Amino acid sequence: MATRRWTETDYDTLSWHDNHVHGLEIYEGEHGAGDLVLHLDYILEWLPPVEGRYYFVIAPARLHFRDVFGLRFELDYLNATAAMTPFSIGSIAREEVRYPTGHISFRWTITVSWPEGLITFESSGFVQQLTGRELLASEQCLSPEQRDRQRFDRIEAQTEHTPSFVKVQLDGGAITDWNSFHDHSADVFGFPNFYGRNLNAWIDCLTYVREGDGMSRFQLGATTSLLIEVANSELFRQHAPEVFDAFIDCIAVVNHRQIEVNQAPAVHVLFR
Repeated sequence: MATRRWTETDYDTLSWHDNHVHGLEIYEGEHGAGDLVLHLDYILEWLPPVEGRYYFVIAPARLHFRDVFGLRFELDYLNATAAMTPFSIGSIAREEVRYPTGHISFRWTITVSWPEGLITFESSGFVQQLTGRELLASEQCLSPEQRDRQRFDRIEAQTEHTPSFVKVQLDGGAITDWNSFHDHSADVFGFPNFYGRNLNAWIDCLTYVREGDGMSRFQLGATTSLLIEVANSELFRQHAPEVFDAFIDCIAVVNHRQIEVNQAPAVHVLFR
């Protein structure tokens, strides 16, 4: 399957029925909003039965909703006396919300079919990105061993090749405050128009530079890292010390996310 990334513009072409969620993350943002990330076993294709048995083409995926607020989460493993397994999505529905200011958002409803549950929130949209290769499975959910194998395959791919870098230059002399930092970052890294202009959004945009999730101009591949060369770094530190320190912290968070999934750090910095 050629498509590995979708956004809210693809909503009508997507189905999450019987997709299983094996992990979720919540990130704090600005003005009371945040990001909600669901880690899915995404069913790409339901295959015709063979001798009465169904098979599925499944790939691990990251479903990232941005600008989330009003989150309500109901999930009942107790009433169904269900074991602690990934929960299964019944459907994901959305309803457009228009505010008097002209702002347009969506109210999302995720029904959980097993065990019984419901997730509701408002969000401006999402990015869904496959994070591994497609697998043929006889169940609608990958096993822990299959997910581990995906991570092991990525490690093998990294160790079989000599690491390389893609270099990009950030002009520290152009950064004097938060606004100039976000403006310059969006231009240099190719952040999307809906870039949230906060530190969580900055981190999210560079987390998947290897996979190429459309949140930046980069799609580096498994063995390549991004080298950020910061020109005029002393001017950056002098004119915007708070921003300078936050920039370093953000790089550390991006690399920590790579380490958590057994990948080498994705971003390196060279101060000039």
